[in-house]
Amino acid sequence: MGFHVVPSMLQLHLHVISQDFCSQFLRSRVHYNAFTTAFFISSEQVLRVLREREKFWLQKSELAEFKNSKFKSPLVCLQCGQRQKGFYQLKVHLELHLVGAQAGEHGW
Repeated sequence: MGFHVVPSMLQLHLHVISQDFCSQFLRSRVHYNAFTTAFFISSEQVLRVLREREKFWLQKSELAEFKNSKFKSPLVCLQCGQRQKGFYQLKVHLELHLVGAQAGEHGW
């Protein structure tokens, strides 16, 4: 569960997302990284910022760091830490974890 540092909509919205990342709607490297890097922050992180600053805003340096994490981060499996060369390879890799988990193997 969490929020994008730079929201895609004007309305505040919380994302509740499964951790297998096996979905037909996950279509690009940027989309995957939007949920698996520092660009995606927990509700606890948002509350900490609100307590410190009384509103949620980011300094320019923080914003640049978060945007870079979304666009430039390597594709890394959250379940085993293995880097993937491309988005298609990542999708295949994630499916293998899901199939293994459904078969009762230790996938994650």
